Amino acid sequence: MKNKQLQITLNKATRFWGLLFLFAVSTTMAFGQELAYWNPAGQTNYGVSPYAVTTANANLTVTGLTRGPGVTTINTAAADAWGGNGWFTPTADDYITWSMAANAGFQQSFTSITWRYRRSATGPSAGNLYYSIDGAANVLIGAMSFPSTGSGGAEASITLSGVAALQDVPENVVVRFYFFPSGATHAGGTFYVYNGGTNGLRVNGAIEPMAVGCTNPTGLVANNTTHETADLSWNTQVGVAGYEYVVDQIAADPTGSGTATTDTSYNAAGLTASANYYLHVRANCGGTFSSWVTIPFTTLVEPCDAPTGLAANNITHESADLAWNAQAGVAGYEYVVDQIATNPTGSGTAPTDTSYNATLLSPSTIYYLHVRTDCGSGNFSPWTTISFTTLVEPCDAPTGLVANNITHESADLAWNAQAGVFGYEYVVDQIATDPTGSGTATTDTSHNATLLSPSTTYYLHVRTDCGSGNFSPWTTISFNTLVEPCDAPTGLAANNIMHESADLGGNAQAGVAGY
Repeated sequence: MKNKQLQITLNKATRFWGLLFLFAVSTTMAFGQELAYWNPAGQTNYGVSPYAVTTANANLTVTGLTRGPGVTTINTAAADAWGGNGWFTPTADDYITWSMAANAGFQQSFTSITWRYRRSATGPSAGNLYYSIDGAANVLIGAMSFPSTGSGGAEASITLSGVAALQDVPENVVVRFYFFPSGATHAGGTFYVYNGGTNGLRVNGAIEPMAVGCTNPTGLVANNTTHETADLSWNTQVGVAGYEYVVDQIAADPTGSGTATTDTSYNAAGLTASANYYLHVRANCGGTFSSWVTIPFTTLVEPCDAPTGLAANNITHESADLAWNAQAGVAGYEYVVDQIATNPTGSGTAPTDTSYNATLLSPSTIYYLHVRTDCGSGNFSPWTTISFTTLVEPCDAPTGLVANNITHESADLAWNAQAGVFGYEYVVDQIATDPTGSGTATTDTSHNATLLSPSTTYYLHVRTDCGSGNFSPWTTISFNTLVEPCDAPTGLAANNIMHESADLGGNAQAGVAGY
């Protein structure tokens, strides 16, 4: 009988310890080990902020519970509790926060947060829990409910094991939690982390040494990129057998092997212009490989050849025929005509062909023709530039040339006046062709030519002076001087007159042919 009772007792004990073991296993699986614990026992007047962690895993760095700047701590507070009030009209500053980071050589995973709380009847009845990784934007984990208003407090929890970003968080990566209470019905409504005996706020999960494996390559870079090549390289690693690399246009990790090499550089050639590429590299540690490390790079646009054969023809004082050589396979060209020798800073005019008739130019002015090739999709060649100078403005030749009052040795010469000119130059000579040099300058429109030779053909040449060395062509007329006058004899006399004879005579004249 005693043996039977002993057996029953043993069976009960076995079942009890078995159930206890299963409970412990299931509890560990559900909640994980305790990573950090805040016990607000002994806190008064809402507690200090930040409130240091009570216990934490030795391989973690954990900050204290901190009230946001919008949380108030007015009126009477519950004992053995940490919190605040002022939750009635929530703002971005009304929160509770703390952070956790695994120390060097460790990684942390989060499974749950359990929270013994206490609140007043008008305090928050719910709230949202967020996390942030290394200062990035807050990410919502989920909502928590706090229905109880009892003075003894109650417990709430939220599961974190399904949040991928909170699993296997590497060393020195800071995970910050933010809790934003909501649902308060009065400005004085309170909300606390509460002791209630041996409780408070617990963060559960796992802290483990980081796996030692094949170290990922570092220092990936793409240099000297052209439209079809790039110099790719990465840092040397000690103790590796080599590397594998892949150059493709897929951002995701390669699904197979790459090209094996013991070098730490590769010159990629035959690439497509204006394309996005990815360099993937992994280390070969002798049978094991690191993870792929990837960087993007973009090839340059294909070079667009600058135009050639720029020319300015048929230049006048106000126009010029401009042209350049045609190029096959281009989208077109852009041109600019200005008085600036340097390249244009903006776009030019797109012509329909390879020529342009520039008009309304200023006389005697240096101009620049700039042309660049349009290869499409915003790809332009450098500008090519030539200069040209417009001619002086035409200077009208004088009109109305006339020779009046011509004698054997003089003539009155004249021509029409012209408005807006600086003056004239004239030459009187016996040569029918235009003078080869300058003439006599005058602002008059007449000239009395004297000391001419009788019975001689003369020429009056006149040109207009329009200033700055700008002269019109010569205008020419001819005129003939009269014959020289023949003086009548003088001193006629009759002497020694007889009945049948007389001596007749007169004065002699020099240079005459006779009488």
